[in-house]
Amino acid sequence: MILCELCEAQLWLPLFVPELSTFASAGRELIHHKSPHLSSIPKQIKVPSGNKRHIALLGVGLQNYVSNGSTWVFQNATADLYTLSKEKKLVGKHFFLPKPDIYGGQPSWSTFHPKSLVTAKTLESVTIDPNSITWTLFQATTEHGSKKELGAVTYLQRIKTKGGLAPAALSRSGVSVAVPYSTIYIYYVKKH
Repeated sequence: MILCELCEAQLWLPLFVPELSTFASAGRELIHHKSPHLSSIPKQIKVPSGNKRHIALLGVGLQNYVSNGSTWVFQNATADLYTLSKEKKLVGKHFFLPKPDIYGGQPSWSTFHPKSLVTAKTLESVTIDPNSITWTLFQATTEHGSKKELGAVTYLQRIKTKGGLAPAALSRSGVSVAVPYSTIYIYYVKKH
């Protein structure tokens, strides 16, 4: 599949997802390395040379925050990962490790069949839409499992974000909020 799917996927990227299980049915798709559709990715989150695009997944989930009384503090995120195809097949999960790994990575993405996992750390972020979470470049810190999936990932990008920002109104200390978001994750591997 080529990156044109990213354009089509935008049509059904929700800002609010009342029932993630019924909306979300996507997953992984191979993407064409020379597709011009990603030329709009800001230079701050471009992947270093020596890497090539591997797969792209739709993420639909929640950004979790807790109030400290004066601001909302990001805690973690969870999401289902889907193909960008019309079948929108559920193929994995996004979650955070309870604490960072020895290389500083905490956000993680896994696939079910075949099993694979990548954990990463944030390198750069850029605000594209002031009403949505940032577009972000991550560097893999650990990876396991199938090299056909996420087991050989070196970098990934979070792009085409919708929603996910903490509420504007503050709340008393200790109050938690889960804010729906959607995004496209693009995974990269080393060129051979």
